[in-house]
Amino acid sequence: MAATPKPNSGDYFLVYGNMENLQWADGSMLDAANTWCVVSTPEDEIYIAFKANEDGEYEFNLPVGQVYTMTFGGKDYVNKKVEIDARKLEVTKKGLTLKLDMLLFTAPEDADVSAFEQPVAKFVYEESYRKLVPDMEYIEDNMRDFEKAMRKIEKESLRADSGK
Repeated sequence: MAATPKPNSGDYFLVYGNMENLQWADGSMLDAANTWCVVSTPEDEIYIAFKANEDGEYEFNLPVGQVYTMTFGGKDYVNKKVEIDARKLEVTKKGLTLKLDMLLFTAPEDADVSAFEQPVAKFVYEESYRKLVPDMEYIEDNMRDFEKAMRKIEKESLRADSGK
């Protein structure tokens, strides 16, 4: 994406970014053809589902006034969720944007990935900044669980790779 994309109207906000592979010791790259994102509402209704392009890039517009859960993943990747609370978003002439890059990773088949059943991040509208910002309290409260799970998965991945 050369320039920053724009929302299609002020009633929407644009989410865009890259899906990338968190590189383990083997230096593997993201298989963009097998990555996807599903955006759903609190009622578990799918709003949009899409694949990243060949460079792992994506972009889409969402209407203001809802809470959305974005689930990133793919055939060979651990699913990771992000929650976006757009209920208090202001309808503006230009609309708002949220750049959201997501690191995806693989895990051994029997790895415990239960820590990733909850969102890895939450975004809320901050009126003083007039934009969506990460909920730092949520992130700080859950960071230890995610880091612990990642260390364990990485160890299991390295052990599985050395056993081949």
